[in-house]
Amino acid sequence: MSESDRKRMGVSTSEEREANQVVKLEKELHDGFKQWLRLNSIPYIYGGGGRRSTMTPGWPDFTCLRMGRAVCIEFKVKGNKPQPIQLSCMQQLDSAGVIYLISYTLEDAIAFARQHLAL
Repeated sequence: MSESDRKRMGVSTSEEREANQVVKLEKELHDGFKQWLRLNSIPYIYGGGGRRSTMTPGWPDFTCLRMGRAVCIEFKVKGNKPQPIQLSCMQQLDSAGVIYLISYTLEDAIAFARQHLAL
């Protein structure tokens, strides 16, 4: 079956289904973290969401601010690793003294934010 026929019929490949599942799982992590941030009245900048962003390429999903402190959090689904552009951005943030976490769970991100934002 040709790619155009497959797409027209709504048939996806296993790779496409897997990629969609990763996006869905990461969105669930993002949504849970956004809810926690709102419940705790923590201002944040959200750069995730899968749409084309105007943020600096490689910038983490979340930049959280509280009492003059900033932390950045990048969510990844287990088994996924940061892209080279993300690692480069992470190094730049580290050089600027910004604390950064690559989190694979909502719980780890919340614990990190609590610790570094003095909650």
